[in-house]
Amino acid sequence: MVAVGGFCIDRYEASRPDATATSAGKDGSRAMSVLGVLPWMVADNATAEKACAASGKRLCLPEEWRIACQGPDGTVYAYGDAYDPAICNGIDTFGRSGFHLTPTGDFAECTNEWGVFDINGNLWEHTAGGSEMTVRGGAFNCNDSATLHRCDYVPGDWVPSALGFRCCLTPSGPPVGSDGGLPGGDAGEDGGAGDAGPDASPDSVEDGAGCVSFDEAGTGDAGQAAQDAVEDALSEEPDGYVSGEVEGDATVLFDGPVDNAGLDATSDGPTSADAEAAPCPPEMALVGSVCIDRYEASRPDATDTSAGTDDSKALSRAGVLPWYANPMSDEAFATFQAACAAAGKRLCEPTEWLEACEGPEKNSYVFGNDWDPTICNSVDTYCQECCDILGLTGLDCPTGDNCGYSSSLTSSYTPETCTITAPYGKDTCHVCYHVMPTGSFPKCTSGNGLFDVNGNVWEIVPVPASENSPGYRVRGGAFNCGMASTRFRCTFADIWSDLYAGFRCCKDPSLP
Repeated sequence: MVAVGGFCIDRYEASRPDATATSAGKDGSRAMSVLGVLPWMVADNATAEKACAASGKRLCLPEEWRIACQGPDGTVYAYGDAYDPAICNGIDTFGRSGFHLTPTGDFAECTNEWGVFDINGNLWEHTAGGSEMTVRGGAFNCNDSATLHRCDYVPGDWVPSALGFRCCLTPSGPPVGSDGGLPGGDAGEDGGAGDAGPDASPDSVEDGAGCVSFDEAGTGDAGQAAQDAVEDALSEEPDGYVSGEVEGDATVLFDGPVDNAGLDATSDGPTSADAEAAPCPPEMALVGSVCIDRYEASRPDATDTSAGTDDSKALSRAGVLPWYANPMSDEAFATFQAACAAAGKRLCEPTEWLEACEGPEKNSYVFGNDWDPTICNSVDTYCQECCDILGLTGLDCPTGDNCGYSSSLTSSYTPETCTITAPYGKDTCHVCYHVMPTGSFPKCTSGNGLFDVNGNVWEIVPVPASENSPGYRVRGGAFNCGMASTRFRCTFADIWSDLYAGFRCCKDPSLP
């Protein structure tokens, strides 16, 4: 185990005592943390909890798991903020015709400074008090690994198939002493070394942590597991494939909130027929009972430096400037409605938008309850960067609320005067805030697969029109909002028109 803050966590995903590099084993007596063996797939949270307890440990609390995953730098994935399909075992690692489970620790870079391996990918991981819908970390067969492997992603309303776990421990007293024992169990489960006696190597104890280390050589070759061994593991009883099982030969299915049933390991990917049968298109996420675009709407001809001019339909994609109107008007509202309709969708209802923003934990902002101007695109996001460019330090550098509006950082020019590629400076583009391409802020999400629900551009939702009110409200805040900590709140709504108003589309899920 390794020490993370005030708790210990297994370095590797849990495995059975008799697991090898090509077999997940059959011995369900207790959980081990060993390098180079196939991890243990379990059918439910209770099995994982029992296996940890048998080793004198426990399932990790959700917050412990998140801390261990995000590492000391609080990154999106264990290894950093940018998704890389080569670092951890996901569906993109070997290609959609060859994805498979691998032995623990096969991906040497799939870790962080804590020294925890495979916490993204390979198998989903159960946490204490949870269920099959609160597992974390993603797996080797996730259809959208970039989203599902995130440290903050929790399924919430669907059950993944490839479920595993790892164990945690609360150290009691000083570091493990001469007997090497763990509370309630032996020290020998980690690496099969047995009880550590008075002559135990100093390397078997993590200084000051009270966490037992182990023989990282494991019990077998850490080579690539054969696909037939993985299929055997998937079809085992009672700890087999949770959902999507097929009769006869075990078939590894693409996993994700969209149930891509029928896609096997020899498929090149989802077909148009599969997409039509899925509850949500791939550019949308299922949130509650509705499909919602992952990204703010953009025009078909938008790029990362231009919002485009083609109003034919709304798209949901990363890396392009969003579609917005300034000022907002009834004409723009009608255009937004038509753009969603042309894509086979509709504008999101207020209740749908609110659920998407608050997430399953009903947070104040899409990212949590504590305001942080650096997480989503706001008027305060780039203040320090602008100060650095201008050479402003100390009290000369404004950093508080509305700092982007400070005369030392921003002139009277409108944001359109300065494109996002224009050089910033006192005598050039002197505007310290601007709209950014969709998905530019990877932490600006609640883990449900939606990005930029707060910030960047306001989002329009329809409401009944009245004599004193248009038929829409603006939600979520924008890149140029004063008082951003108030206006970014998920519950905030208004009828202003002098703003940068965008939108995202929703649709009812397809029935099976």
